Amino acid sequence: MLPQSLMLVCLAAALLGAAALVLALVAIVRQRRFFARYDRVFAHTDEQGLHDALETYVAQVTTALDQIQHGVNQVEAFGAQVSGCVQRLGMVRFNPFDDTGGDQSFALALADARGQGVVISSLHARGLTRIYAKPLSHWASPYQLTTEEQQAIERARNSSNDTLLAGQGAGVRAVAESVGGNG
Repeated sequence: MLPQSLMLVCLAAALLGAAALVLALVAIVRQRRFFARYDRVFAHTDEQGLHDALETYVAQVTTALDQIQHGVNQVEAFGAQVSGCVQRLGMVRFNPFDDTGGDQSFALALADARGQGVVISSLHARGLTRIYAKPLSHWASPYQLTTEEQQAIERARNSSNDTLLAGQGAGVRAVAESVGGNG
């Protein structure tokens, strides 16, 4: 019975040794993967320790967050400036006199999103052209408005915020072409 017991003990020891070898190989593979990742993360740390490398990363992240906040502040400031810029426009061409041909007269409303701006009217007659400008505040003027000026203001009020942005200034080009175009 002794040889059989000895054989079982040897077999158990061999299995235990094989299991230990497999565990050791798994540990070696995991260690290599860990060090490969560690080397990728801390490759540019110039032999710094983990603590120093992490402090460097924290400083870089803090700097990046400060730069992002600065960018956010600038965007907010630009937004405040843009709200006071011309964003809405409306134009009406018309012929106020029977003795002139074509719609050479116009009313042009230029305003920001809150209706602050101006309405400009040009009345073209055979011998002269007169231009009038009336201020706008909340889509109204303290001066009496003509029907065409009211229509231009209504068109501006109903125009999209993107009117001036569409086609990189297509709205402005369209107004310029209408004002200077052949009529």
